[in-house]
Amino acid sequence: MSNKKTSFLSTVSFVALIGAFSFSASASDYLDVWGGPYFALGGAGKFARGESDGELYGFVEAGYDFAVPDSKFVVGVVGNFDLGEMEDEYDSNHEFQIDNSWGIGARAGIKTMHSLLLYGVAGFSQAEISGECSGKCPKKKGSADVDVDGWDSGYFVGVGAEKAFSDKVAAKLEYRYEDYGDVEYYEDMDSHSVRGSLVFRLGNHSDDY
Repeated sequence: MSNKKTSFLSTVSFVALIGAFSFSASASDYLDVWGGPYFALGGAGKFARGESDGELYGFVEAGYDFAVPDSKFVVGVVGNFDLGEMEDEYDSNHEFQIDNSWGIGARAGIKTMHSLLLYGVAGFSQAEISGECSGKCPKKKGSADVDVDGWDSGYFVGVGAEKAFSDKVAAKLEYRYEDYGDVEYYEDMDSHSVRGSLVFRLGNHSDDY
């Protein structure tokens, strides 16, 4: 499957699942749980722009939400650690691998009907990136043999939806883009992911609305 097909299918799945979240609750099930600490466990399909079809990652996440008084707005902080491995290549002389990564950032969203939060998220990220290039390498004049292995810094941005099923449990679906800039011989190292998780809230913050 090509990277474009992977991106298209991921986007379609993301939109479809948000639609399912939006209409899965009855009129009596409106919950307002977004306030206080939480943690989440989930999985992500992550892919880059080379020839890889993508790989599955597991991740853990923790955060804290603040409900803005007398409004439907929510702001919060969130951090994650992704565990996985994705190999990719652009030609026979040029390949790289993105292993574990972590991020910390902020999110802001709006509560809607059917116990649904729609939000955007952004922050700082680091990924463990390794790779090698032999022969003609990007950013190198002439031929060169280059190896890179280490943690590289960048940023992430994303959008998502979180559906509350009770005052303790919710499900979250998120699209995220990560950019690590220029990594040694390679320009614009980035990745895309579609992330799904179960969210467990600590404490009781539920109110009807």
